[in-house]
Amino acid sequence: MSNSSLIPLIKDYLKQEMTLGNWEAVAPETLPPEPGDVKAYLAKKASAKKPVKKVESEPLNKFREPFRIGSGSKEEELKRLMEYALGCRQCALCQTRSNLVFGSGDPEAEIMFIGEAPGEDEDLQGAPFVGRAGELLTDIIEKGMKIPRKSVYIANVLKCRPPMNRDPQPNEIDCCTPMLACQIRIIRPKAIIALGAFASRYLLNTKSGINALRGSFHTLRIDGMAIPVMPTYHPSYVLREYTIEVRRKVWNDVMQVVKLLEKSKEA
Repeated sequence: MSNSSLIPLIKDYLKQEMTLGNWEAVAPETLPPEPGDVKAYLAKKASAKKPVKKVESEPLNKFREPFRIGSGSKEEELKRLMEYALGCRQCALCQTRSNLVFGSGDPEAEIMFIGEAPGEDEDLQGAPFVGRAGELLTDIIEKGMKIPRKSVYIANVLKCRPPMNRDPQPNEIDCCTPMLACQIRIIRPKAIIALGAFASRYLLNTKSGINALRGSFHTLRIDGMAIPVMPTYHPSYVLREYTIEVRRKVWNDVMQVVKLLEKSKEA
């Protein structure tokens, strides 16, 4: 059996280990994204690491006081929140990440995009949606919605990449979502576009699938705000299912958000 044919078997094994909670016994660096380029991948990962707040001496799951939004500007409060997130030791993802992926964009944004969790490219660069899915998201925003990407705000439910891009685990969600809630409270967007089933289910507190949720507005109620939420397909899904039908559905979803904001400005 060739080395390349072993990769799917190894991936399945690691996924089972993670599901059983045995990930700490497996080194993620030993499995490259493609057969034969271990050294290249590790070099890329090492060069991508950014200086972060030193927390190695702090115990995992250390109790932390909840973040409290102050009276500073939106930009200042987001910076404070990012510093808070850099010191997070609530779950084991802080030990396997390359970089924190906090979020990026305009603190005064009217539209907020929320995805599931960082992938490999995001983990290496420390920014959300920078790989192929990010390029597609940029096209959706700039070519479709006619808005500069820098004018929206983009974040994920999780701030650290789950190993092998596995689904977020309940304890990780519990640790990360208070920071996402603070981002929403600080930015106070006029609309949220939830990218994919996971983000949509979390924001709307539902078990419904993305096909049932997309296509119409739902409401997120937080701190007296009633924010319209439009669920749509995740850009990664669109890349996998690159059909006219799927792209048309995403187009219809985002254009509903554009029309909503246009109406609010006319009122």
